[in-house]
Amino acid sequence: AYNNYDSQGTKTFANVGKLTVAAGSVCDFSNKNQYGFGDTVFAGAGTIKTNGTMLVAGDTTAFDGVLDIAGGVIMGSVAGSFANASTIVNNGMMVCDAAGVFTYAQNISGNGLIKTGNGAGTEIDITGDISGFTGSFDAFKDSTVKLNTRLNDVVNLSHTGGAAGVIELNGDGTPQDV
Repeated sequence: AYNNYDSQGTKTFANVGKLTVAAGSVCDFSNKNQYGFGDTVFAGAGTIKTNGTMLVAGDTTAFDGVLDIAGGVIMGSVAGSFANASTIVNNGMMVCDAAGVFTYAQNISGNGLIKTGNGAGTEIDITGDISGFTGSFDAFKDSTVKLNTRLNDVVNLSHTGGAAGVIELNGDGTPQDV
């Protein structure tokens, strides 16, 4: 496991070509730092935990383990979306910040925030079971969050400045303004 316990600023892993987390292993970014991964490729079936903020643009399609978010993950590309993770536990902030469709078919639980970035043309399509997710959703102008799945009894919408996008519940084509 990689543990970063110092309290310096942003940690950049620009020269890491591939980060593989083996099944049964934990890669724990345990402090509140910001971690920049650039084009690093993520793979494996272990667990990635973060208390800081991970900036990810590289390909994560070979990672099918658990993504455990206590801080934040900002996904700068569709390929860097952790879409094949077996489970996402989001008690922090999950931001899809690139034009394109981010699709999540796995279970998502936790009490964090799932949102689009400020750029236009982002769509988050959640088809996995999120009945255990008690967090909130946010979409910015010209972006959409589609909740085409089993929902929790309460769906929390939140918006933090700027023009709002669309939150679509259960894919019925009826948008709800945030």
